Amino acid sequence: MLKTVFPTIDRESSALGFGCMRLPTLENGAINEELAISMIRKGIDRGVRYIDTAYPYHGGESERVVGKALQDGYREKVILATKLPCWQVKTHEDMMRILDEQLEKLQTDHVDFYLLHALGKDRYHQMKELVYQEFFSSLKTASMFWSSLTRLSVRAKSVILPSLSMMTILSLMRFSMIMTGKCARCR
Repeated sequence: MLKTVFPTIDRESSALGFGCMRLPTLENGAINEELAISMIRKGIDRGVRYIDTAYPYHGGESERVVGKALQDGYREKVILATKLPCWQVKTHEDMMRILDEQLEKLQTDHVDFYLLHALGKDRYHQMKELVYQEFFSSLKTASMFWSSLTRLSVRAKSVILPSLSMMTILSLMRFSMIMTGKCARCR
């Protein structure tokens, strides 16, 4: 599988990621957990190293299923990304409450990339008023939150700041290029 390096975290990833916005469903619309978990794990077994999910995907159930799929040693094999649902943030405290909920669903103590989801002009100004940078800075320095200095280093480099663009979400490879001023290296 084609590999790339995210220069902002100096970590190798597959060039192909596994997005969990549209997992297989049952007739009633619920995620077919058995099939979804199998698909995610097969992807990882075959070299996928980047898993992307978000708070609203599948009515809030995608993160829970991804958390199940990443048990049994699979979490350590991947770069995990999820997103803060900006439209649900009304106070500064909402940011931590939502992140805590996401970490619980994902059954992990950290994510590798935490993105601002559906960020447009109005939401950018709302997040700016709520001092989102202070929230992300507190995550970078909260030793009780991150499991090691390595994780702390990763967090310090992987926070997406919306001043880059008013786009909804930048792909991580483009994000790496923007943040470092160079192209992500492919091997």
